[in-house]
Amino acid sequence: MLQDDLRLSLAPLLDEHPLSNILVTGHSLGSALALLGALDIKLYFNITSKMMRLYTFGQPRVGDKSFSEFVGMQFNENNYYRVVNYDDMVVHLPP
Repeated sequence: MLQDDLRLSLAPLLDEHPLSNILVTGHSLGSALALLGALDIKLYFNITSKMMRLYTFGQPRVGDKSFSEFVGMQFNENNYYRVVNYDDMVVHLPP
């Protein structure tokens, strides 16, 4: 499974470079997956908000209101950047 592969690949890198910053990014559907992946990395490896940045481009909405609030507690305006084009219908889905 992709989640397991990601964790196995990151574990030795984080052990070798514990103070390194992590940047996660994606576009469109890939940005929705980037959000889920970044959240998993942050929680699984107990990464601090200062060490992680998430940039998404054209990201559709992910989860319900409670999930959105949870993401807001994990990431803030200093480490999560969601870039959207107002006229892009993908960023407004699901309604």
